[in-house]
Amino acid sequence: MSSFWQLGIAHNERRSSALSAFSRMARDLRFAALPGNPASTNLQLIINPPNLGSDYKLPQAAFWQAPVAGDRSRGNMALVGYFVQWVNETNGSPANLVPKLCRLVADSDYQMQKPSDFVTDALVASNASATKESDYAGQLAENVLGLWMQPLDQQQKPISRDSKSQPFANGEFDSSKGYAVSFTNAVTTRFATALPASLEVALVAVDARTAKRLTGAEKPMARTADMWADVNAFYNSLPQPIKQGARIYSTVIDLHGAPR
Repeated sequence: MSSFWQLGIAHNERRSSALSAFSRMARDLRFAALPGNPASTNLQLIINPPNLGSDYKLPQAAFWQAPVAGDRSRGNMALVGYFVQWVNETNGSPANLVPKLCRLVADSDYQMQKPSDFVTDALVASNASATKESDYAGQLAENVLGLWMQPLDQQQKPISRDSKSQPFANGEFDSSKGYAVSFTNAVTTRFATALPASLEVALVAVDARTAKRLTGAEKPMARTADMWADVNAFYNSLPQPIKQGARIYSTVIDLHGAPR
């Protein structure tokens, strides 16, 4: 009975954490913004920005602007970001590493700039730290091992190329480069600057009991062109004691600002 009770607690803990994270992300993503002028690129949704280090790309991190600012003296637009970081809870040795899903909101200086130009490790660390010293300002959920995101077009197909048919690097996307959609009537429509129609999101979470066994070696592998192959490969590569306490959760979030 005790074992069944512990399994039930672990299931509810993981599921509640994942659903809460998806709900928050959906509220931020649905109203992601792009410039009113298609020739402008000062607003952007970008996955794995070039100036962000690998410690935050586990395996992916996404940033965009949305009307969620707390300080509205310069308008309601704010930079929003989601990523996983592994935090040393003891700040010493041996390390007590805890993987956390984090949410960044920067609403004073970055409302109208292009995220790929200024999102860096320093910006993330100063605005979304998940340590005790920062009062866990950026922490959204504990014990999330990895975050995967896949932009989908209006046909619910993964977007892998920009509007000029140039491939995005594995796991990357940049709305300022747009994308092309091949509709069922064989007509191809190119959007020079556009948000994806939706974003498919997956995460792998463990319960608190399993998290105590983590060593820091359980970080996600690099992305390939197939998100779900990556998610399943990562899950299956986990050591058995970790895998038993891990689960995959996913959702699809529609973006209201995407072309229809």
